[in-house]
Amino acid sequence: MVPLDSLLMRVVIAVADLMARSRVESAARAAGHDVFAVSAVPADGEPCDLLIADLDQPGALERLEAWRAAHPDVPVNGFAFHVNADTIERARAMGVRVKAHGSDPASLLD
Repeated sequence: MVPLDSLLMRVVIAVADLMARSRVESAARAAGHDVFAVSAVPADGEPCDLLIADLDQPGALERLEAWRAAHPDVPVNGFAFHVNADTIERARAMGVRVKAHGSDPASLLD
């Protein structure tokens, strides 16, 4: 059996929209994770176990490139509107797992 302490993840949620951020933050806290919420993708900063980002924010992909350079091993999950194909393609090229905007917030924790 895996000890519960080993399942705790430090999750950074980079979402400016307060409603979307609170939905993701609630799901992460309900799963028992340590959550740090910010309004934009940090350019660097302390590493975490998972970064969740709103990819539709202006400048998000540029900041995400800097984040990936500083933390290449940290998984990144993001969400974007399905009509933003270029954003989705660029994010996936950086190794971001992309979900549709409005998806179940718990699915971003996988």
